[in-house]
Amino acid sequence: SVAVRSSSMKEDEEAMCWAGMYETVLNVSTDNLGAAIQKCWASATDERVSIYAARRDRGKEEPGPHMAILIQRMVNASAAGVV
Repeated sequence: SVAVRSSSMKEDEEAMCWAGMYETVLNVSTDNLGAAIQKCWASATDERVSIYAARRDRGKEEPGPHMAILIQRMVNASAAGVV
């Protein structure tokens, strides 16, 4: 199975970051890959994201979310964390 992850192409720029704004779908089988990708893309137009983008991009030439979709193989882990 894979993880279908969405990430801002402008992650961590300037004072506001996009971390956690878009959808991630875990343990996706090949049969459900298309639906998981659609779910991630759809999260770019979520009301919460739209409000954040308008606030963040005020006065910029290219407003709005800039999203990339990543597909990563799931790994079996006995522990996980962020340092």
